[in-house]
Amino acid sequence: MAQQPPPLSSLNQAIEKALESVTECERSLNTGENDGLINKMESLVNHFTLLREASSTDETEIPISVIKQIDEGKRPMARMVERILSVGKTNEVTKGKANVFAEFEKSLEKELGEKK
Repeated sequence: MAQQPPPLSSLNQAIEKALESVTECERSLNTGENDGLINKMESLVNHFTLLREASSTDETEIPISVIKQIDEGKRPMARMVERILSVGKTNEVTKGKANVFAEFEKSLEKELGEKK
């Protein structure tokens, strides 16, 4: 039996609905179908209002650098993944060096123990 994903918070729901509304407006503008565009725009404004209300109760803090990256069209999640992978590689190198030094220490102890 597949597990159900956790329910979305009110803020997440508001974001999803606002994005859906933006997509509908964009689709209407791109296809030239102006029928109901006013209603779609009003719906978008209403979703932005709901988004503002939902965000006022949420304590999530988003770093300014992430907002700037999004504003510049960059992908902060991709950058975060790259950084995590980079840290993992650095940790592997450091662990390798630590293992080499541990083996060297054991070897020295063994050599010094044999000479006594």
